Amino acid sequence: MKKARAEADASGDDDPLFVRSLAKAFHILEAFKQPGGNLGLAQLCEITGYDKSTVQRFVHTLERIGYLERDPETRKCGISLKVLELSHAYLRTHQLVSKAFPYLVHLRQKTDETVNLCVLDGADTVYVSRIVGSHILNTDIMVGSRLPSYRTAPGLSIMSQMPQPEVLAILESVRLDENYTVPGIMKRIDRVGKESYALTVEEIFPNDMSVACPIVSHNRAIGAVSIGCSTLRRKPEDVVNDFVPLLRGVAHSLSNL
Repeated sequence: MKKARAEADASGDDDPLFVRSLAKAFHILEAFKQPGGNLGLAQLCEITGYDKSTVQRFVHTLERIGYLERDPETRKCGISLKVLELSHAYLRTHQLVSKAFPYLVHLRQKTDETVNLCVLDGADTVYVSRIVGSHILNTDIMVGSRLPSYRTAPGLSIMSQMPQPEVLAILESVRLDENYTVPGIMKRIDRVGKESYALTVEEIFPNDMSVACPIVSHNRAIGAVSIGCSTLRRKPEDVVNDFVPLLRGVAHSLSNL
């Protein structure tokens, strides 16, 4: 993580418009994505690789303008509701998210299962909209959650519509789990592309199954719509037969952006 931030700081070496201090402020904010809640100065220094004086000044500034708040007892800081306002602005103004919502509501009503809208960000599948079904799932996913794309149905479906060099670049940028290889994933993505849907069964969460179809606009994948359910209630073949036609219909409707 420190290496990634150092590379990001150095990325502006040849860019006269790049503001390194602004990049550092965002790196400090990103540190709060770590599990464990509020962070102290020493922890922020360890995570970011910045010295104490730098962290102290940026934390003080972020606190003054409202993006961090301090616990009066522990003196540690955490992100504030003002950060959530930015997230809400993204969800409110993003064209795909706003257009997809009524379709997700319809899918939820038709299936009684959890439905998702996902996009790709680097090597991650990001859940940008989610309507939970009436059946409990053993997952810890919410809007904003990130999962490795090669292990999710939405991620595989999106990558199936991407040029092979781009997919290879994504896979080579991550540390694959021991049960996965680049050739094996590429073969799977090729099959997903031919079938126009992806199915994952217990690849991240126990008893969790997901099926997804890509949303393609102007010959490029802009996202995926998926349905998640429990393997304790449904069989994979039934999920494919019952849900893929619905997902294809929604994906087609959302393709004309």
